[in-house]
Amino acid sequence: MAKRGFFDLGKAVDDVRKADGVADTGLASLSLAGKGLFNVARFVVTEGLDQFTKSTGKAILEHKGTTEEKKAEARENIAAAERRLTERREKDREWEAEQQELNKKR
Repeated sequence: MAKRGFFDLGKAVDDVRKADGVADTGLASLSLAGKGLFNVARFVVTEGLDQFTKSTGKAILEHKGTTEEKKAEARENIAAAERRLTERREKDREWEAEQQELNKKR
């Protein structure tokens, strides 16, 4: 099962395996590559960016020469990133539960 908002690469790999001929195999391979690139880009923009924000903020907090103003800003950024990550994970759990219910009905 794919994660919410991401392409299911398993289906794309199956399309490549089932492709018949050069043209079909080429199109299926391009589709697989495009979906893979999309998934990487989506991860970077969502999870990756928030993880980077948290790690950068923690480094700012640990640096001895950081002003209190910058530390406060870093704390706010860390908190916002953690909120976004928590909200995204909750939505992912809800989506996965919905998908499991749909699969049971099939």
